[in-house]
Amino acid sequence: MKLYNFFKKTGFLLIILLCLFLLNNNFAKAEVKEFNVEENIIISENEIINNNVYVISEDLIVNGSIAGDLIAISNNIEVNGEISGDLIAISNNIEVNGKINGNIRSISENLFINGIVQKNISTISINLITKDTSFIGWDILSLSEKINLRGQVNGNVNIFSNNSFIDSIVEKNLKINVLNKDGSFTIESNSIINGGLFYKNFSENTIDINGQIIGETNSELKGLHDFNILPWLIKNLYLIFGAILLALLITTFVKDLDKRLEIANTKKFSNILIQGLLLIISAPILSILLMLSVIGIPLSLIIIALYIILIYLAKVIAAFVLGNIVLYKLFKIKKLKKIWPAILGIVLLWLSFSIPYFGKIISFFAIIIGSGLIINYVKNKSKNL
Repeated sequence: MKLYNFFKKTGFLLIILLCLFLLNNNFAKAEVKEFNVEENIIISENEIINNNVYVISEDLIVNGSIAGDLIAISNNIEVNGEISGDLIAISNNIEVNGKINGNIRSISENLFINGIVQKNISTISINLITKDTSFIGWDILSLSEKINLRGQVNGNVNIFSNNSFIDSIVEKNLKINVLNKDGSFTIESNSIINGGLFYKNFSENTIDINGQIIGETNSELKGLHDFNILPWLIKNLYLIFGAILLALLITTFVKDLDKRLEIANTKKFSNILIQGLLLIISAPILSILLMLSVIGIPLSLIIIALYIILIYLAKVIAAFVLGNIVLYKLFKIKKLKKIWPAILGIVLLWLSFSIPYFGKIISFFAIIIGSGLIINYVKNKSKNL
């Protein structure tokens, strides 16, 4: 079973931008060296930015130089120039053809390395591919479905994957953990592992070791019924990080969110449940009725799209309220930034969503509560216009 393709399945970037527009209709604009929200951003070849760069975009291309870190949320990221600091990114596709003097820390569908990374690569991805021209100065830590490792790694390689292909020079240890009973790994004859080889797999028939191993080789055979938490962890990390990302944007742009959601702690909570339930039930019915008429089909499609966005957003709003209740009401913790209650609530809720059967019930009630809170937020917002 493939890992959960979060960005491709949900169109996550589109959801972020559209939700922010509907909630506040007020994007913060700034120069690219500080914070930028645009469709496409290109840092030209002769451009030098002497600051950290924060970007939300559809496509981001770096042909010039960034003296600090690049922190980006983009559908596609391409680095052809040089980044003096770290690349921290959530993206569908990340391609590095230039030079990164710091680390890569990323969550993506595809991570391609054709250039130089002077320090570490830490990634959660569907595919990790390093080409013959790649050079990694320190270590690689990867949770990926498929890994194709070429080029040179001057440190350790520690990978958790279903399928791995190694045709590389690794100066230190190579550790491979096969996650699936149908998984496999291959070490090509041109590979040189100057440290040891340590691997865990389900069957010796699924491995092919032809390279030169300088150090010792140790293996561990897993039982076919062994529970492996890592596939579950990878899937949920995508979901949790995505939700935290959306919460960060909401708390940044919607300044009075905590005050508007205070209604969740009043006697009107029953009204929130009723309003949320009515919205969740009525929206699909309305879209189906509109589908029956040719004229109403476009409007029906819009309602369906907004409905999908609403469901995801409602869970994040419910998590925000849950985190506030836990931190402020139960533990009496005060003077925290708004993002911390959201992070706590998201972790608690999203982990509970993964509980068989019971998680579906929790998810349903979170959607109802969050939808009701959104309705109340819109009402209170309109009163102040």
